[in-house]
Amino acid sequence: MKLLAFLALCVPLALVRGDHIGCYKDSYDRDLPVQGPISVNSMTIFWCVDYCMNLGYKYAGLQFGEECWCGNSYGKHGPSSDCNKKCKGDNSFLSYLYCGGPWANDVHSTGATGTVSSGCPTIITRAQWGARAPIGGPWPMANPVSYVAIHHGASATCTTMDSCKSMMRQYQNLHMDTNGWPDIGYSFVVGEDGNVYEARGWSQIGAHAPAYNSNSIGICVIGNFMTRLPNTAALDAVKRLISCGVSLGKIKSDYILRGHRDGSATSCPGDSFYAHIRTWPRYV
Repeated sequence: MKLLAFLALCVPLALVRGDHIGCYKDSYDRDLPVQGPISVNSMTIFWCVDYCMNLGYKYAGLQFGEECWCGNSYGKHGPSSDCNKKCKGDNSFLSYLYCGGPWANDVHSTGATGTVSSGCPTIITRAQWGARAPIGGPWPMANPVSYVAIHHGASATCTTMDSCKSMMRQYQNLHMDTNGWPDIGYSFVVGEDGNVYEARGWSQIGAHAPAYNSNSIGICVIGNFMTRLPNTAALDAVKRLISCGVSLGKIKSDYILRGHRDGSATSCPGDSFYAHIRTWPRYV
């Protein structure tokens, strides 16, 4: 009996929906990377838990009662007791170390398994890939949008996160320093490492396809796809990103898919890639 009691103390109970289990970092480099809708009827943590659970993520975190964040991992910043001690109402350096600010960003379990099939792919934030600050802005765009515009970078490819981060910085430098734009032009960029890289994001007017900039999500795949297709990892990431945008209310469920060349005199997104996206269901 004593052994059983000892084991009961040592083996943690299974997490259930809504359990408060820790805290996450508040910055662009978040432990919980996937952002949900903002200012939806003054969201509660219960709404956020349900939202992340429905997307298949294990954890949910709510900031300011209006920013819901989802993810399958956290933990850089200790157990919930550390959140309470180090963060709530504490303006000291330790609060920034643990939570990134003088408020608690608490993590709750959703009860989901963390197996995300039709939800959001991994999105590498601007801070994570080393983006420069935009010049001016913001340039708000109303959601949900009606179009998704597909591009290729007409560049070298990348198959590792480090090489894709480097390509993101090259794209941004080209757009800002050579084209004279205030920021990288796309909404998101996808690498052949299978990751999605945040550019202007869901709700900023882009500079990627003049016919669609103010009413579309512009997705560029790193590489040149005149004579070949992006690899399976990249194609899957594009499809999951679009599905994610629909789930988040950023893209209309009856959106129209377009290639860059449908609105401009350009070879983008490459002959092979363009022929391929024309077979996708929402290309009309």
